[in-house]
Amino acid sequence: MATALSGAGAYDESHFGIEPEECVAFGDGGNDISMFRCVGTSVAMGNASDEVKAAASHVTPHVDEDGIARACRDLGLI
Repeated sequence: MATALSGAGAYDESHFGIEPEECVAFGDGGNDISMFRCVGTSVAMGNASDEVKAAASHVTPHVDEDGIARACRDLGLI
């Protein structure tokens, strides 16, 4: 069970009836690394530090370059 998520809008995956391996997390800061460990697919934004990129399973372009949409397309989510 994932426990690293915190803050507004953060829910344990069991709340939605899905497994952590089915979840995708996007992040660009060092504080996102622990979240990456709780999901099956982690995506670092292009502006993230090398440490964050190394912790992610995927790296996508900067958010200003439609990085989230591009990652979602590349992952087959849209």
